[in-house]
Amino acid sequence: DLHSFPTRRSSDLHIAAADAIRASKRPVAFTHTGSAAIAEHPRNRTDAELRAAADKGGVSGIYFMPYLCGGRQPAAADIVRHLEHMIDVAGEDHVSIGTDGTISATVVDQAFKENFANITRGRRESGIAAPQETEEGYLFASDLNTPRRLETLASMLSDRGHGAARVEKILGKNLLRVFSDTWV
Repeated sequence: DLHSFPTRRSSDLHIAAADAIRASKRPVAFTHTGSAAIAEHPRNRTDAELRAAADKGGVSGIYFMPYLCGGRQPAAADIVRHLEHMIDVAGEDHVSIGTDGTISATVVDQAFKENFANITRGRRESGIAAPQETEEGYLFASDLNTPRRLETLASMLSDRGHGAARVEKILGKNLLRVFSDTWV
């Protein structure tokens, strides 16, 4: 139930995730998450969950959201930090990008800021806001707010020593594999 989500204990959500992984006959995917070891948040997955999903052949996708960094505006460095930790924990075959942002850059003008603040206040007043959801924590990485965000991220990963094959897996091949294994 959507209205009870913010009041559920984080441990309950992790127990439910573990049960779902155990029960699944196919690979599982946390398509929009981060690492709880880096930023504690109910939407972020523990190392045990990341390993369990990987052991089942699944994948965990990094979102570009404030829950990667305690509610503040995320940046590319936050995404890279989560990605690298998750690769260390689950392996390069089990990590992906899980943003549901648009292709175009978000125009952050006064109208956008006011609309985002109103929506966030409304979610909070309705009791459906996520923990750490703020009026200033936009749902994109500030320095990746460009149509070339994935190309920029790929370049950053390459500059940090990640090979082309690993970057291709992270940017889409891992998701294609899991989706082809699960969608019949």
